Amino acid sequence: PGFVLTDPTTRHGYTILARLKQGGEGYSYLALDTAGQRKTVKFVPVGINNSIDLEEKLRREYDKLQQALPRNHHVFATGYSHLAIVSDFVEGRNLEEELASRRSPYTPNDVVDFLLDVAVWQVKPLHDRGLVHRDLKPANIICTHQEDGSSRYSVIDFGTLREHDALATITINQRGTRGYSRFKGKYECHDDLYSL
Repeated sequence: PGFVLTDPTTRHGYTILARLKQGGEGYSYLALDTAGQRKTVKFVPVGINNSIDLEEKLRREYDKLQQALPRNHHVFATGYSHLAIVSDFVEGRNLEEELASRRSPYTPNDVVDFLLDVAVWQVKPLHDRGLVHRDLKPANIICTHQEDGSSRYSVIDFGTLREHDALATITINQRGTRGYSRFKGKYECHDDLYSL
Protein backbone atom coordinates (compact mmCIF):
# COMPACT_ATOMS: atom_id res chain seq x y z
CA PRO A 1 0.00 0.00 0.00
CA GLY A 2 1.17 3.49 -0.89
CA PHE A 3 3.41 2.43 -3.78
CA VAL A 4 2.89 4.67 -6.82
CA LEU A 5 3.14 3.01 -10.23
CA THR A 6 3.65 5.38 -13.17
CA ASP A 7 2.82 4.59 -16.79
CA PRO A 8 6.02 5.65 -18.61
CA THR A 9 4.10 6.65 -21.76
CA THR A 10 1.19 8.67 -20.36
CA ARG A 11 2.84 9.62 -17.02
CA HIS A 12 -0.42 8.69 -15.23
CA GLY A 13 0.16 7.50 -11.69
CA TYR A 14 -1.62 4.74 -9.80
CA THR A 15 -1.37 4.57 -6.00
CA ILE A 16 -1.71 1.00 -4.74
CA LEU A 17 -4.32 0.68 -1.96
CA ALA A 18 -4.66 -3.05 -1.33
CA ARG A 19 -3.93 -6.44 -2.82
CA LEU A 20 -6.85 -8.25 -4.44
CA LYS A 21 -7.11 -12.00 -4.93
CA GLN A 22 -4.32 -13.65 -6.89
CA GLY A 23 -5.20 -15.14 -10.25
CA GLY A 24 -3.28 -17.65 -12.29
CA GLU A 25 -1.69 -14.92 -14.41
CA GLY A 26 -0.34 -12.58 -11.74
CA TYR A 27 -1.18 -10.35 -8.80
CA SER A 28 -3.98 -7.77 -8.84
CA TYR A 29 -4.26 -4.63 -6.72
CA LEU A 30 -6.86 -2.00 -6.01
CA ALA A 31 -5.41 1.42 -6.87
CA LEU A 32 -6.38 5.08 -7.20
CA ASP A 33 -5.41 7.00 -10.31
CA THR A 34 -4.39 10.67 -10.22
CA ALA A 35 -8.05 11.68 -10.74
CA GLY A 36 -9.15 9.68 -7.69
CA GLN A 37 -10.82 6.91 -9.72
CA ARG A 38 -10.57 3.34 -8.45
CA LYS A 39 -8.65 1.01 -10.76
CA THR A 40 -7.51 -2.57 -10.85
CA VAL A 41 -3.81 -3.00 -11.60
CA LYS A 42 -2.62 -6.49 -12.50
CA PHE A 43 1.07 -7.34 -12.73
CA VAL A 44 1.84 -10.10 -15.20
CA PRO A 45 5.32 -11.68 -15.36
CA VAL A 46 6.40 -12.07 -18.99
CA GLY A 47 10.13 -12.78 -18.95
CA ILE A 48 12.91 -10.48 -20.07
CA ASN A 49 13.04 -11.66 -23.68
CA ASN A 50 9.30 -11.38 -24.30
CA SER A 51 8.34 -8.08 -22.64
CA ILE A 52 8.65 -5.71 -25.62
CA ASP A 53 6.97 -8.00 -28.16
CA LEU A 54 4.25 -9.03 -25.73
CA GLU A 55 3.60 -5.44 -24.66
CA GLU A 56 2.99 -4.42 -28.28
CA LYS A 57 0.79 -7.45 -28.96
CA LEU A 58 -1.24 -6.88 -25.79
CA ARG A 59 -1.54 -3.17 -26.51
CA ARG A 60 -3.22 -4.00 -29.86
CA GLU A 61 -5.53 -6.50 -28.17
CA TYR A 62 -6.40 -4.06 -25.37
CA ASP A 63 -7.16 -1.34 -27.91
CA LYS A 64 -9.77 -3.71 -29.35
CA LEU A 65 -10.96 -4.57 -25.84
CA GLN A 66 -11.39 -0.87 -25.11
CA GLN A 67 -13.70 -0.62 -28.13
CA ALA A 68 -15.66 -3.73 -27.12
CA LEU A 69 -16.44 -3.05 -23.45
CA PRO A 70 -17.30 0.30 -21.84
CA ARG A 71 -14.47 0.17 -19.30
CA ASN A 72 -11.00 1.62 -19.59
CA HIS A 73 -8.28 -0.98 -20.21
CA HIS A 74 -4.63 -0.46 -21.08
CA VAL A 75 -1.29 -2.15 -20.70
CA PHE A 76 2.28 -0.97 -20.20
CA ALA A 77 5.66 -2.40 -19.23
CA THR A 78 6.74 -1.85 -15.63
CA GLY A 79 10.28 -3.04 -16.28
CA TYR A 80 11.98 -5.72 -18.29
CA SER A 81 10.03 -8.65 -16.92
CA HIS A 82 6.51 -7.47 -15.98
CA LEU A 83 3.55 -5.80 -17.64
CA ALA A 84 0.84 -3.85 -15.83
CA ILE A 85 -2.73 -4.24 -17.03
CA VAL A 86 -4.92 -1.37 -15.76
CA SER A 87 -8.71 -1.35 -15.88
CA ASP A 88 -11.63 0.33 -14.18
CA PHE A 89 -12.50 -1.32 -10.87
CA VAL A 90 -15.87 -3.11 -10.96
CA GLU A 91 -17.90 -2.99 -7.73
CA GLY A 92 -19.53 -6.16 -6.49
CA ARG A 93 -18.72 -9.75 -5.63
CA ASN A 94 -17.43 -12.36 -8.00
CA LEU A 95 -19.92 -15.04 -8.99
CA GLU A 96 -18.18 -17.60 -6.78
CA GLU A 97 -18.73 -15.36 -3.71
CA GLU A 98 -22.25 -14.47 -4.85
CA LEU A 99 -23.25 -18.12 -5.12
CA ALA A 100 -21.77 -18.90 -1.68
CA SER A 101 -23.70 -16.02 -0.05
CA ARG A 102 -27.12 -16.85 -1.53
CA ARG A 103 -29.67 -18.58 0.66
CA SER A 104 -31.11 -20.45 -2.33
CA PRO A 105 -29.79 -21.63 -5.68
CA TYR A 106 -30.47 -19.74 -8.88
CA THR A 107 -33.79 -20.60 -10.48
CA PRO A 108 -33.79 -21.74 -14.12
CA ASN A 109 -34.95 -18.22 -15.08
CA ASP A 110 -32.06 -16.70 -13.08
CA VAL A 111 -29.61 -18.94 -14.95
CA VAL A 112 -31.04 -17.95 -18.34
CA ASP A 113 -30.94 -14.24 -17.38
CA PHE A 114 -27.33 -14.60 -16.22
CA LEU A 115 -26.20 -16.44 -19.37
CA LEU A 116 -27.95 -13.95 -21.67
CA ASP A 117 -26.56 -10.97 -19.76
CA VAL A 118 -22.97 -12.24 -19.90
CA ALA A 119 -23.20 -13.61 -23.45
CA VAL A 120 -24.88 -10.54 -25.01
CA TRP A 121 -23.30 -7.66 -23.08
CA GLN A 122 -19.85 -9.01 -22.22
CA VAL A 123 -18.80 -11.91 -24.47
CA LYS A 124 -20.42 -10.99 -27.81
CA PRO A 125 -18.75 -7.54 -27.97
CA LEU A 126 -15.38 -9.26 -27.50
CA HIS A 127 -16.11 -11.79 -30.22
CA ASP A 128 -17.36 -9.06 -32.56
CA ARG A 129 -13.86 -7.53 -32.29
CA GLY A 130 -12.16 -10.89 -32.88
CA LEU A 131 -11.12 -11.41 -29.24
CA VAL A 132 -11.36 -14.48 -27.01
CA HIS A 133 -11.33 -14.11 -23.18
CA ARG A 134 -10.12 -17.71 -22.61
CA ASP A 135 -10.66 -17.82 -18.84
CA LEU A 136 -14.36 -17.29 -18.13
CA LYS A 137 -15.15 -18.74 -14.71
CA PRO A 138 -17.12 -17.67 -11.62
CA ALA A 139 -14.11 -15.86 -10.11
CA ASN A 140 -13.80 -13.70 -13.27
CA ILE A 141 -17.43 -12.57 -13.40
CA ILE A 142 -18.52 -9.77 -11.06
CA CYS A 143 -22.13 -9.52 -9.90
CA THR A 144 -23.31 -5.99 -9.15
CA HIS A 145 -26.75 -5.53 -7.57
CA GLN A 146 -28.79 -2.68 -9.05
CA GLU A 147 -31.16 -0.38 -7.14
CA ASP A 148 -34.18 -2.05 -8.80
CA GLY A 149 -33.14 -5.43 -7.35
CA SER A 150 -31.76 -6.82 -10.58
CA SER A 151 -28.18 -7.97 -11.05
CA ARG A 152 -25.66 -6.99 -13.72
CA TYR A 153 -22.64 -9.11 -14.55
CA SER A 154 -19.25 -7.89 -15.70
CA VAL A 155 -16.43 -10.02 -17.05
CA ILE A 156 -13.03 -9.13 -15.59
CA ASP A 157 -9.42 -10.35 -15.74
CA PHE A 158 -8.29 -10.17 -19.34
CA GLY A 159 -4.82 -11.59 -18.69
CA THR A 160 -5.43 -14.49 -21.09
CA LEU A 161 -7.14 -12.38 -23.78
CA ARG A 162 -6.10 -13.42 -27.30
CA GLU A 163 -7.20 -12.81 -30.87
CA HIS A 164 -9.56 -15.34 -32.46
CA ASP A 165 -7.79 -17.97 -34.58
CA ALA A 166 -4.33 -17.10 -33.27
CA LEU A 167 -2.04 -20.08 -32.90
CA ALA A 168 -1.22 -21.07 -29.34
CA THR A 169 2.18 -22.01 -28.03
CA ILE A 170 2.48 -24.77 -25.45
CA THR A 171 3.50 -22.40 -22.65
CA ILE A 172 0.81 -19.79 -23.29
CA ASN A 173 -1.82 -22.36 -24.24
CA GLN A 174 -1.75 -23.92 -20.75
CA ARG A 175 -2.87 -20.68 -19.13
CA GLY A 176 -6.44 -20.64 -17.98
CA THR A 177 -8.44 -22.72 -15.51
CA ARG A 178 -8.97 -26.44 -15.86
CA GLY A 179 -12.65 -27.27 -16.11
CA TYR A 180 -13.44 -23.90 -17.69
CA SER A 181 -10.72 -23.35 -20.29
CA ARG A 182 -10.09 -25.46 -23.37
CA PHE A 183 -6.44 -26.25 -23.97
CA LYS A 184 -5.80 -26.69 -27.68
CA GLY A 185 -3.77 -25.33 -30.58
CA LYS A 186 -5.92 -22.30 -31.53
CA TYR A 187 -7.86 -19.63 -29.69
CA GLU A 188 -11.46 -19.57 -30.89
CA CYS A 189 -14.54 -17.60 -29.87
CA HIS A 190 -16.57 -20.72 -29.09
CA ASP A 191 -14.01 -21.50 -26.35
CA ASP A 192 -15.72 -18.79 -24.29
CA LEU A 193 -19.15 -20.32 -24.91
CA TYR A 194 -17.75 -23.66 -23.73
CA SER A 195 -16.63 -21.91 -20.52
CA LEU A 196 -20.05 -20.36 -19.92
